[in-house]
Amino acid sequence: MTNLLPHHLALFQNLGLMAVVALAYSMGSRPIARTPPFVRGILIGLVFGGAGALAMMIAIPLAPGIIIDVRSVPLILAGAFGGPWAAIIAASVIAPVRILIGGTGVEPALLSLIGTTILSIGLWHVRQRMQHWQMLALGAAGVLSMVPIFLGLLVLGLDRGIMLFQSIGLELMLTHTIGCVGLGFLLLVEDQRRNIETQLVAARQAAEQANAAKSNFLAQISHELRTPMAAITGSLELLSSQNIPEGQRSLVTVTRRAANNMIELLNDLLDLSRVESGRITLDPQPVDLDALLGDTVSLFTGRAQSNVEVTCRRDPDVPAAVMADPKRLRQIVHNLMGNAVKFTERGFIEISVDLGPDTADGPNLIVQVRDTGPGIPADRQEAVFDVFEQAEAGTARRFGGSGLGLAISRKLARAMGGGITLASTYGVGSCFAVSLPLVAADPENVPAQPGDGTLKELVTEQPLAGRCILLAEDVDANRTILTGMLHALGAEVTPVADGQAAVDAVQAAGEQTFALVLMDMHMPVMDGMSAVRAIRALPGAPARTPIVALTADATPENQAGYESSGLDGFLTKPVDWSRLVSLAQALSPVRAPNTAAAPPTSEPVDPGPQLPVWNARFRTDLETTLGASRFAICCGPGLRAPKPV
Repeated sequence: MTNLLPHHLALFQNLGLMAVVALAYSMGSRPIARTPPFVRGILIGLVFGGAGALAMMIAIPLAPGIIIDVRSVPLILAGAFGGPWAAIIAASVIAPVRILIGGTGVEPALLSLIGTTILSIGLWHVRQRMQHWQMLALGAAGVLSMVPIFLGLLVLGLDRGIMLFQSIGLELMLTHTIGCVGLGFLLLVEDQRRNIETQLVAARQAAEQANAAKSNFLAQISHELRTPMAAITGSLELLSSQNIPEGQRSLVTVTRRAANNMIELLNDLLDLSRVESGRITLDPQPVDLDALLGDTVSLFTGRAQSNVEVTCRRDPDVPAAVMADPKRLRQIVHNLMGNAVKFTERGFIEISVDLGPDTADGPNLIVQVRDTGPGIPADRQEAVFDVFEQAEAGTARRFGGSGLGLAISRKLARAMGGGITLASTYGVGSCFAVSLPLVAADPENVPAQPGDGTLKELVTEQPLAGRCILLAEDVDANRTILTGMLHALGAEVTPVADGQAAVDAVQAAGEQTFALVLMDMHMPVMDGMSAVRAIRALPGAPARTPIVALTADATPENQAGYESSGLDGFLTKPVDWSRLVSLAQALSPVRAPNTAAAPPTSEPVDPGPQLPVWNARFRTDLETTLGASRFAICCGPGLRAPKPV
C-alpha cells in the first residue's frame, strides 16, 4: 500500500477510460438528444453505468476484497447530465458488477454507491439553477464524492476505515475532481454545442414558418388586390376605347396611370418577397436583344422630357440573341430606364449592350443605362440598392417611387449569375451597368412575343371574331367587364360564375365545343383546378377544349400547380389583352359562334362606324354593377346601346 506508483497508474487508466466514454457520449449525443427525456435518461444511465462497470475491471486492490476505482465519476456525470433516472440506471448497472466481484468491500461499495447517486441527483438540480457556475459545481462534486466513500469504509470498522482512507484518499480525491471537472467540461461543451444547434434549428424553422406565412399573406393579398384592380383597369380600358369627351378622357388617362402604378408596386412587393426568400424562378430562353432594346426605347421615349434624347446601341460583337430569362431581363432594364427617365430633365439617356471582359466562367454581357440626370452622391451610391432607399430624402416627394426597383434589380441580376454596379458623378449623371453571363442563342429560336397594343387598337381589328369563348369568373364586376371586353374584341361569350357551371357548359357543347375557356382559379362550388381536371376527363372533343387560366394569383409556385392540372396557358389579372389575343389565336381556330351550348349574349348592333358598340345585355349588367350614378359619370355618352330592331 505504500507504493503509490501502481495506484496512480491504475487511476490514470481509469481516467483514460472515462475520456473514451466521454468521446462515445459526444458521438452519440445527437441521436440520444432526439429521444424523449425518459428514454434519454435511460440511455445515458446505461452508457455511464457501463463505464463505471469497466472501471472496476482495472481497479486498485487496496486490501483483500477491497478495491478502489473511479466508478463514482461516471455515476456523478450520469446524474449531472442525464437527470435522476440516468443516475439510478447507472447505479443499477454498477452495483451488480461490484457484487459479482465480491469481497469484504461489497457492503461499503454499495453504501458509497447510494450516497454518490444522491450526490449525482443533487448536482443535476444544481446545474438546472446555476447556469454560470457549473464548472465549480462539478469540481465540488468531485471533492464531495469522498464523503460517501469514507462513510462506506467506516462499515469495516472505525480504525480500519480511517487507515484505508488515509492511504488512498488524497489521490482518489484528486482523481475524482480532475475526472469530474475535465470530463464534465467536455460534456458541457458538447451539451452547449447541441443546444446551439437546437436553437439554430428552431430559429431556422421559425424563420421558414415566418417566411411561409409572409409568402402566404402576400399571395393572398395579391389575389385580393388584383381582383378589384382587374375590374378597375378593365373598366378604364373599355372607357378609353370609346369616343368620350376630352375632359373625361384625361381623367381616364390619369386614373389608368395611377392604377398601373398600383399594379407595379404590387408586383414589386411580390418580387421582393420571392428574391429575399430565395424562391425566385428563372426561365432561360433565347432573347432577341435588338427587339428588347427597340421595345424599351419605344416604351420610354414617350415618357421622357421633350428635351431628352433616348437612344440605344448594341456592339456588333454581341450576339443578336442570348440565353436569358426575358421577363426578368426586361424587368431589370425597365427599372433602370424608368429611373433614368424619371430623374433626367435634359440631355440624353442611352441604353447599350457590350461585351464584358472574359472571366473564368466565360465572357459577360454588359447592359448599361447612362443618363445626364442629377447624379448620386458618393456616400449614397451603395444605399440606393437597399430596400425603400433613394438617393436623397426628398426624392420620393419630388419624383415619387417606392425605392424597390434597384433593390429588386440587383437581386434579380445576382440570381441570374451576375450583378449591377453604379458609376455616378453628382451633378453630371449616372451609369448603371448590368453584368450577366453571356450564352449565345440562335435567333431563329427566339419565341414570338405578343404585341403591346392597347385595347382600343385591338378593338379596331376584331382579332377574336368568329370565336365562342366560355368565361368562368365568380366576381360579378370582373365577369361583366371581361364579357364586355371580349365582345369588343369580336368574340361571342358565354359567362358562368363557378367551375361546375363551366364543366356543364363544356359538356353540353359536345362536339361543337368552345374555341377557348378562360378559367378563374378561385371560385365557389368547384375551383378552377378541379374544373380543368373534370373537363379533361370528359369523353371526346370537350376534353381537348383549350383552357387558359385567368387568375389574380400570380405566384410562380401556384402557377406551376395550376399548369399541372392540364391548362394550355396562364394569364394574370389585370389582363394583358395583347397576350390574351395571341394565346386565343394560337390555341383556337376561327369558328362560328356555338349556339348549342348557351343562348348568344350579343344582339344586333348599329352598323355605324363607331367601335365598339356594346350589346344591351352588357350595358344593363354594367349599369347594375356600377350603379346608375357611377355608370352615368364614368361612361357618359360614349357607351351607347344598339338601336332597336
